[in-house]
Order: sequence, then structure tokens, then C-alpha cells
Amino acid sequence: MKNSFRKSLSMILVLILALGINAGIVALASQPSGWESFQSDYTNNGTINNGTPPTASTTTATTVTLPTSGTIGTDVYSGVDTTSVISGGVAYTVYNGGISSGYNGGARLHATTLSTAATAFDIRLDANANNVQQLSTPYLDGTTLYAATTFYTNQLATSGVTDWVDANDDPITAFDFPANTNTIITYNGLVVPSDFWAPQLATDVNTTASGFTGDVTLRSTTGGENIDFGTASYFGGDWTLYNNSGDIVPADTYNVMFSVNNTSNTDITATSIQFLTSGWNLWSVDVGSPGTPLPVLLKTGYGQSNTPISYGTTTIDEEEVLFIYWGVYEGDRSYYQYDTTSGATAIFNPTNISYPADDFYGAGAVVVTVSGNDYAVFGGDGGYIYICPVTAFNTSANNIQIDGTPHIRSSVAVDSTKTNVYFTGQNASLWQIPISTIISAPAPVAVDLSAAITGATSSTSTPVISANGYIYAGVYGYDSEFNGIGGVLAVAVNGFSSNAPVIIYDGDPVQSSPIVYSVTAPPAQRADYVYFTTNANHSGDSPPVANHNGYCYKVGLTNLSSPVPSLAWNPSNPAGVIGTYALQGFASDGGYIIYGDDSNTLYIFN
Repeated sequence: MKNSFRKSLSMILVLILALGINAGIVALASQPSGWESFQSDYTNNGTINNGTPPTASTTTATTVTLPTSGTIGTDVYSGVDTTSVISGGVAYTVYNGGISSGYNGGARLHATTLSTAATAFDIRLDANANNVQQLSTPYLDGTTLYAATTFYTNQLATSGVTDWVDANDDPITAFDFPANTNTIITYNGLVVPSDFWAPQLATDVNTTASGFTGDVTLRSTTGGENIDFGTASYFGGDWTLYNNSGDIVPADTYNVMFSVNNTSNTDITATSIQFLTSGWNLWSVDVGSPGTPLPVLLKTGYGQSNTPISYGTTTIDEEEVLFIYWGVYEGDRSYYQYDTTSGATAIFNPTNISYPADDFYGAGAVVVTVSGNDYAVFGGDGGYIYICPVTAFNTSANNIQIDGTPHIRSSVAVDSTKTNVYFTGQNASLWQIPISTIISAPAPVAVDLSAAITGATSSTSTPVISANGYIYAGVYGYDSEFNGIGGVLAVAVNGFSSNAPVIIYDGDPVQSSPIVYSVTAPPAQRADYVYFTTNANHSGDSPPVANHNGYCYKVGLTNLSSPVPSLAWNPSNPAGVIGTYALQGFASDGGYIIYGDDSNTLYIFN
């Protein structure tokens, strides 16, 4: 079955943990009750230990439609792209509610009472986050929820015509692009405030005309480098050109030359042109306050906050201190540590320690203790694992270069024995590093997942390590006709590097992080129940496929060396509800299991 495959930049998966380890023996901090962070707790290992989720075919499914501004339409960034967090029977979901209008739209936080599917509250976190994909899973500490949002800012002085001139340096009166004409217009004095990989020159032109192409050249006014975007563009609700030069656009002042070649027979006119760069905000929300809570802005910066909020604890002057962590893609290109008590911020930037600058996308951290010292561990787009001392986070770090891995876009997870950390590389590799050697003599070993399912050559999936000794991760890619494909694979912990992956599911793209419920005894009933979502859309099929994008597979493990996978459930949607892209995965607590998709819908099972 063919399907469209949307968010190829993939994901985000991530959040964090805190644990203690000395020569491989771990002392855990107090564990939260509920599913209060990405993959439940500070280990990022998505095992279900609080309540029994559905393990057989079920018709008990409730849908909740999240409020929007009503303007999202076919917007490719709408909907739910993070996992929910759950506490006290209430699920908290960050999502994109569309263009801000009044108090509607923007990046939003929705609280759902799971037993009744009723809305406890729905608030706008960030009015500036208009139709921007929200990829950072929040973290809930007691009644304080921490959330990061991403937004885009127009760096032109106005979005009007008066600041633009034509090729003769004469003011223009309209953004007119006549048929069969090459038109050049220029904006002088664009200020780019930070280094960006992916700024965009966006118009409100709604066209898919094949004869309509463009190019953007940024000319430094200070003697810096010039940047040519190339000809890459996006045709959707708005025609947008983005930087595909492979070069960073450095902070500088530029003159913008916008060249449009309209070889069609239709005159095209735009009413606005904007030069967009990204920014991020960190918020706190007291979800335990009476009435409707108000978000409080804690921090702001440049770039995209596409990692979940991670957390870890350490002891300073005999006091336990809770830190939260998040990484930034482009812009600041840094990893942040925030002291939730004092509000102090430490910033790790690889350039501070003579490494190439790195980006952080979907790569959540864990905190481990080795020989009495606490370290935050996380990956980056440069293919490094960084190990930063918690008490000197911004000054020094060890690093491990992961050979042949171009990007690490999963969180780091810790197994139930607290012996190893695991993560995936975006080239569909699964990695294991012993915690006891991660500082002094790191010895990463890998299993190649890419050959198991033809064409599924990528992964952003944080691994989950079951109590029965299997590691599960999702993969995705394209077939020969460029249709999205993927699956879920399993690898045994014992003999890790010599084990071939076992296919659990083979079908649509799986960019989500699976979670697992394990039955360990008696041996005749031993099984893992693996829950995951698929990032696919079948609403355009004829007839539309009315199934959820959420799956549960039973992996029978009567013989631990011979896993036997079978579909446990993939129930049909309620009447009139057609599921669509589900980038991120499930959250589970108290017998409930939930996920969201791009139709701004939550699906609740129990």
C-alpha cells in the first residue's frame, strides 16, 4: 500500500534521566510515579511499569479533538508531534494549534482527564509559534511543567513593499512577477542575528506552477561571505525558498537579492515577503494551580528547540539539585542545563572545547554517575556522544566519535540493569556503550539495522530495552518509488554485537520511540508487548484507511532465543475519524495508553 511520508527531517525523540553508577552499579534517584517525561522517567527506557496497558484486540478507543485556530487546513506542521506526559490521571500534550488568532492557535498545552476524556484546560504557550512544528516533549516535575517551543521571526524591517528595490535600484510598488519574465528585487540591510543553517525566504504565493522558480543571494555588507540559497523551494500554502547551499548563514548584515523566473503564462503577485529565522522559548506552567494556569517565560534564544526536556539530579553542598536539559538546532547550536531551583543556566557549545560546532536535534540526555562524579550524556548531529560533567557543564567534556554515524537524533537510554547506554544513529545503526567505561575507555559497539528492511536506512528512534532482554527500535526510509516505508526491529542484549535484527513490524515509516510492557513469568506466557506509531497518511487512499496509526505487537518469548512477533491490535478509528501522521509515540500510565497525530487528535486506549 502506498502512502505519503511527510516529516522527513524526523524527529525528535528524547528526554532524560538521572541515575547513579559506580563501576556498573547504579543507585537510582527517587523515581516519579506516572509518565512525567519522555519515555516515562530519567532512564529514557520506555518500559511500562505502572499499570497494565491493553494487550489484546480492543474496541475501547476514545478520541479527543484538540482546539485549533481553524486556520491550519493543509499546513504540514499542524498537530501533535511530541509524546504526552501523564500524572494523576491527567495527560499534558504540547501541540501546534495553527496561526494565532485572538487567544487561539500558536503552540499550545492541552490537559486531558483520561478517565472521562474531558478537557481540564487548554492554554496557548507561545503566540509567536504560528504553524511551527513543535517537537520538544515537556517534562513534569510535581506540578511544574517545563516546555520548550520553537517559532519563526521575520528579520525584515517590514513585510511590505516599500523597502524593496528593482534591478535598477528604483523602489517597487508591488511584488509582481510577470509571466515569461525573470524579475530581480533587492532588500538592503537585512540583519541576521545568529548563525543559521535553515533560514527561509517565504512568500504568500500559493502556486505549484512548474515554471515558477527562484533564487536567493545574500551579499555581506561587512566583508563577510556571500551565500546563495540555490533553487530549492517548497510549494504548499505558501511558496518558500530555503537554504540548501550546505553553508551556514553567519550572523551578519546582508543585502538580499531575490530572483524569480516565471516561465509560465500566468502573472504571479505576492502580498508579502519575509526572511524567517528560528527562535526558541523555555516555559514553566504550574499545572496544579486553581483555574487556568498561565505560562511563565524562563529563557529564550536563537534556533530550534527540537529535543525533549530532559532531567537529572545531582548533590551539591549536600542538597539535591534538579537540572533540566535541552539542545538547540542551528542558531545557538548549544546544549543547555537549567538549575530549576536557582534559575542559573550553563551552556555547552562544542566550539568552546575546540570541536567543530554541532547541532542538536531530537537527542535527549541522561545523567549517569561514574566513580562518584555525575555526567550528562547526549548525542549530536556531528556523530559525537558528549559526556559533560554536571557541575562544570559549560567548561569541559569528553567525546566519543561514533564511526560512520552522520547524525545522532535519538535520546540516550539506559537498560534496566543499569549496565549500558543505548542510542540509534540516523543511518539506522543501534549502539551500545558500557557505562563503567564511558569516561575512561569507551568501547561503543553497533548493530546495523539498515539491511533488515530494504530501503529503511534511517532511524531517529530511542531504543527501549525490555525486561526480557530485547532492544526495540524503529526505522524508516523510502522504497524504489519513493514511498515511505519502515518497521520495528528487535536485537537481543546477550551477544549484542553478533545478533542479527529480528523484524517485528514491516510496513509504514516508524520514526517514533517504541515503548514496551513485559510479561516475564511463567516462561510459557513470557512476552513483550511493543507499542509504536507510524508516520504515514492513508487518508488519500480509495477508500481511506480507517485504522489508527498506533500498533501493539506481541513478541512471544517462550524460547528467549526465538522471538515470535504477531499483531496484538491496531483498532479501527471511530466513525468519521481517519488517522494521519503520528511522528512521535505512545505514553502510558495506570492502564491507559495514548498518542496524538497531525489531525490534532489524541487517541486514548484502556
